[in-house]
Amino acid sequence: MQVPAPQVQSKPPARQIPYDPFVAVTHTAPLEVTETASQVPEPTSTAAPVPTPAWVTRGPDSVEVPILLYHRIGVSPINSRYYVSPDKFEEQMRLLRQWGYHSISMELLVEAIVYGAPLPPRPIVITFDDGNRDTYDTAFPIMREYGYTGVLYIIGKYMGAPFYMDKTEILEMVGSGWEIGSHGMTHQDLLLLEEEGQQYELRESRRFLKDELGVTILSFSYPYGSMDAGLARSVSDAGYLAAVGTISSPTIQDADHLFHMRRKEIDGQQGLDSFSNFLPWQGEED
Repeated sequence: MQVPAPQVQSKPPARQIPYDPFVAVTHTAPLEVTETASQVPEPTSTAAPVPTPAWVTRGPDSVEVPILLYHRIGVSPINSRYYVSPDKFEEQMRLLRQWGYHSISMELLVEAIVYGAPLPPRPIVITFDDGNRDTYDTAFPIMREYGYTGVLYIIGKYMGAPFYMDKTEILEMVGSGWEIGSHGMTHQDLLLLEEEGQQYELRESRRFLKDELGVTILSFSYPYGSMDAGLARSVSDAGYLAAVGTISSPTIQDADHLFHMRRKEIDGQQGLDSFSNFLPWQGEED
């Protein structure tokens, strides 16, 4: 498993994952998040060049890395929770930057869980489901300003459709350090499909994205967060190394949940207090 790392420590050789990752996987649904108030410093600083962080080896077995989930970055015409306004999104990225978070890839996170790997201080994974065009138009430039990259979970049949990113736009983001994962071919609830339909969504999407984009597809995002232990095993059998769900807590990612990593869906109707409450490290680094 080839993982770029700006540290000097060498990467362990690739090998088979030596454990059963399905021990603690259960069929889950998105959790309701109750907002609680807290005092959050007003993030007023502008982006500055990101200093080279001191990377420390973490793992194997478990690491603390929060994973964020976004769908749409824009103004909702119907006040949908799936939309985060550009102003709110930039406020969140600014707070992450002020508090010293460093974005990493799913590939590096998996390596840390399986083998142990050097990670930066306050690592975080920032993911976007569906491949909406506003991820390219709005989220991409904002994150670039604050020194962040993310993971795109693309729906195979939606690539290039109206209101979705096309191949050229996705490849531009890949060239800037973004990672690509699969969100299925047609965004169906896989638990409602027969075996043949599940295999199409899992295997064909991985093949399609790899062929179209020329990148290795290592992780999967369950449509609607719907999954169970049998589906998790099918994801592994289809060649993925990990999968993400919609359970947000705790922020510990471990080997028992490698095919159901915990991920926080960012609700566009919530404020910065709720966003910051999820983060395991608060305030500026010592």
